[in-house]
Amino acid sequence: MKKYRHALMAIAMFAAIAGCVPSGGGGTGTPSVAVSLSLAGASNSPSGVAVNATPSGFPGSGPYVISYRVADEFAGQDLPVAGSELPVELDLSQFQVNLADDGGRSVMVTVEATYSRGGVSATGITTQLLCWISCSR
Repeated sequence: MKKYRHALMAIAMFAAIAGCVPSGGGGTGTPSVAVSLSLAGASNSPSGVAVNATPSGFPGSGPYVISYRVADEFAGQDLPVAGSELPVELDLSQFQVNLADDGGRSVMVTVEATYSRGGVSATGITTQLLCWISCSR
């Protein structure tokens, strides 16, 4: 087992020297973007939807170029959001709120966020049902 571990380490070192994998200078691994959503405001009467994204594994350092799209899945349309920075809080009045028989309320949101830096881009996407008052499953 020890012999294999040394061989794998040697291969990894050779690949790094040859430029096959990132080594230092910022990101490690494959660039990716993790997108997250949550309700903003009081738990029983939220005021908005908080949108955030976290990039990782990008080469270099410095600012990112960010673009994002937000869709209201209940309304079946993209929201007219402006800006190129995250996090952002979107007013709940922009979304179609689903009213359940038990008094629960919910919105279904899709966010797609793209980050670019150093000639490399990655996109993260998530769709979440955010509910309050009562969340029957």
